[in-house]
Amino acid sequence: MNCMTKFFLVEHLVFVGGATKRVISEMKETDNFFQRYFEIVYEEFFSSVEYSHWKGVMVELGSIISTFGWQFNNVIIILLTSTLAERFRQIARKIKTKHHYTLRWDELIHHYNQLSLLCNTVNSTISDMVLLSFIGNIYFMSESILQSFTPKTSYETFYFWYDILFHILHLALVCTYAAWIDEESKSPLSDLLAVPLYNSQFEVDRFILQVAENSPAIYVGGMFKITGSTVLH
Repeated sequence: MNCMTKFFLVEHLVFVGGATKRVISEMKETDNFFQRYFEIVYEEFFSSVEYSHWKGVMVELGSIISTFGWQFNNVIIILLTSTLAERFRQIARKIKTKHHYTLRWDELIHHYNQLSLLCNTVNSTISDMVLLSFIGNIYFMSESILQSFTPKTSYETFYFWYDILFHILHLALVCTYAAWIDEESKSPLSDLLAVPLYNSQFEVDRFILQVAENSPAIYVGGMFKITGSTVLH
């Protein structure tokens, strides 16, 4: 997560540096630097609202807070999904043991079911957050691509590529970690099918049925679930 924070800080500093460079190149001797900075950076806002310093500060604070909130949203999704996926992996590791007769299959089934219920609860809580993350990342990427059609200096070209790769990385990380749940929740199936016949075969068959029919996953706003194919596409 520290790496993501550093990426964000670098991205923000590069943006501020580019905006400052543009302001200096365009401003006149009689212009106020801060006014020109805010009017250029937040052109959409100040084209319809009369400028004042306090408005500029408020818009800047709002921009910083919303950007940090967007990044925090991504981090929360990654932390929650990776934790759930790792717990599914722990269950799968227990099944991989060669001493299947020592396993408490009823406990494993219970843990798997409880984890699936927890996953469904988490999904219902963060599904809209995932949708917001998708929309935010795609919007910023689209905005960067749209701005790429205007002539750019070498510095602006550098910022364009850094910015779009930054958002692609965010989207890829969210998709990858969310898809990890779907992958790990199904991973015990192949090992369960390879379990030799024991007195506990009924529990094993029940477990196979649970894994095959149960499909805990993270959904994007309740519309579609994130799987490995989502990441590849």
